[in-house]
Amino acid sequence: MEISSIEHKKNELQIKVSSNEESIFMLLKGYLEENSDVDIVGVTKEHHLIDETEFYLRVDEKKDAKEVFTKALSSIKKELESLKLK
Repeated sequence: MEISSIEHKKNELQIKVSSNEESIFMLLKGYLEENSDVDIVGVTKEHHLIDETEFYLRVDEKKDAKEVFTKALSSIKKELESLKLK
């Protein structure tokens, strides 16, 4: 995955990647939608033939979007590590 750009303002985070990364971003979106600190979370792909995906997160103005994002990643990692594959 090649990151095209990252924009971080206190309560907003926007990540653009120049690849088809909808799956990982949709997983993150699912986790973040359950978080009460999250105002908006979304994944955008202009067209299925264009290899660019955008992830956007806006949280409560008292919170830091990067911290909320990082905590979601940690939660996903812990959950995946706890899975027992057969």
